[in-house]
Amino acid sequence: INPNHQILDPFHWVLSWADMISPVHLASLFDKQFFPKFTAILKTWLSSNPNYNEVIMWYQGWKGLFPLNLVHTPGIRSNFMRCLDFMNKAVSSSSALSHPGARETVLYFTTAERKGETDATFRRAALPTIQTAPPPPPPPAQLSFKDVLVRQAQDNNLIFVPLPGRYHEGKSLFKFGNCTLYLDKNVAYVQVHPNIFNPMSIAKLLEVAKR
Repeated sequence: INPNHQILDPFHWVLSWADMISPVHLASLFDKQFFPKFTAILKTWLSSNPNYNEVIMWYQGWKGLFPLNLVHTPGIRSNFMRCLDFMNKAVSSSSALSHPGARETVLYFTTAERKGETDATFRRAALPTIQTAPPPPPPPAQLSFKDVLVRQAQDNNLIFVPLPGRYHEGKSLFKFGNCTLYLDKNVAYVQVHPNIFNPMSIAKLLEVAKR
């Protein structure tokens, strides 16, 4: 789900049972296990004044992976409608959008999406399909420090996303669980007070990020 590192395998594994599980029960599973994480990432992303075209592409890409019989169940439909509400609220409450036309684009998209009239401009942005035989991961020695944090976030069910347009001393800021941090020379510097960032080990970072 994480826009910074999307892995589709588990999603497709669940859908492989679609012929043996009723749409109602499968929708209930997604409602409890998928959408809480999906909406949490969306809300975090929207809070950072993002590129809304990328947000729309991400939303449409994931929605496009759901079979139509699931999309039309009340539970799945209501969750996607909530996501549209979050988008509308984000552009309506912000007075300093970094991308010209973002408010108009989002309002047009969400209105059309509710009416089922989303045009090809938006529908074309689907997520890539999963490979049947994904290449093996690189050996640990080739992993960057950011890659290590991505894996730690996945293993601990934490959000790890960039905060577009936010920097500290020229370094891009990221949201890692409940922490805001930047990376410099294989060290994570975590915000402890406004404008104060301290270096922190991965073990300590995981502990703080889960609070």
